[in-house]
Amino acid sequence: MTYELLNFSRIIHTEINEASSGNHNPDQLDSELKVESTKIRDTINQRIASMEPERCKSILLQHQQAITLLLNELENAIEKENQLSTPNDVKNKNLISCRKAAEDLMALLKSDFPIYFDYSMLLNQRATEKLKSKLKEQITGFSDLLKIEAVDYQTIKIFLLLFEQLLHPKKNFSYEQSAYLEDFFDQLNEWCSATDKQLETLEIIQTIVSLNFNHPAFYHLCCNYFTKALEKCENISEQYRILNFLKKIFKQVFKLSPSPYDRKLPVIEESIQRFLDAELDYLSSLEATAEDLSSSGLLERNFKVTFTIRQLAIFIHLQVEANIILTQSPKAIHQYVTKHYSTLESEKISEKSFKNAYYGNKGNDVEKVIDKIVTMLVIAQEKY
Repeated sequence: MTYELLNFSRIIHTEINEASSGNHNPDQLDSELKVESTKIRDTINQRIASMEPERCKSILLQHQQAITLLLNELENAIEKENQLSTPNDVKNKNLISCRKAAEDLMALLKSDFPIYFDYSMLLNQRATEKLKSKLKEQITGFSDLLKIEAVDYQTIKIFLLLFEQLLHPKKNFSYEQSAYLEDFFDQLNEWCSATDKQLETLEIIQTIVSLNFNHPAFYHLCCNYFTKALEKCENISEQYRILNFLKKIFKQVFKLSPSPYDRKLPVIEESIQRFLDAELDYLSSLEATAEDLSSSGLLERNFKVTFTIRQLAIFIHLQVEANIILTQSPKAIHQYVTKHYSTLESEKISEKSFKNAYYGNKGNDVEKVIDKIVTMLVIAQEKY
């Protein structure tokens, strides 16, 4: 305990430890605590007047830590008192007065010594719970705004699950994070209210990135969203286009918040760019591997068939139906065929056109496929 806080701490511990309300009436207690708070501030001012900045920060940190311990002790004592079958109203009132005095003293240090105050220090128990209560209201407000903007339920659920992690009982916040989060939700909700069109998931992600929200869970949300977008692409060229588009829009994001959620973690935009670069590198390596196998004759780049796209789709579908081709995923077959086959009518088969032919009306094309199968049977009978 720093010597400036000895008397202030002694008064508070008297109220905490005595079975009754102590020797103070509420008015006298308030007066003594205010006097001590002024003495503490004045003494610190005198001490740091001729000190180096780092030494000043160290002294203020010691006081912050001591006051935080006092606040947590007071919170536990008040909770314990409230749980009694017959709580002592006078003592409880005095404990609350002590808590307010300690909170006021911390606020005084923050306002009078802003350049030496350690904003990375964790909040006390009560301040943390008050912050979570406010965050809960802001998260609910954000959800309500998304509903007004006709955002689909699944998207709303994804963002609610993200932000509700901030409300976890064991989650603590620093002074810096507390200020950041209150401003973050204020700006996010203001943006939602100001929009004049239906919000898309990517727009919401861009706005959160612009607000520097580098929470790990948000990074994983972004990665999952990008991965699903890539899975919907019909070919590698489309995946390249999507990845380069994403890189462009996130490079162009305008920063709305100079500070991140957590200074110890990477900047969210940089993390996203690294993820997108890794995906581009992966696609490049796949193409390089395919090129090497093709040039060495180990892999045909493309098999040309005399079928039309519709006839090829029917032929493949028949093999699946007859259990010649075994697969758990029709999509995998579609992707394989479009990557490795071409027809007389088309050098490049899109996954969409093959899928439509695969499930569409067969018409006269079935007869032409049957003719080819009959030809195969005749050849088999003649040669084998």
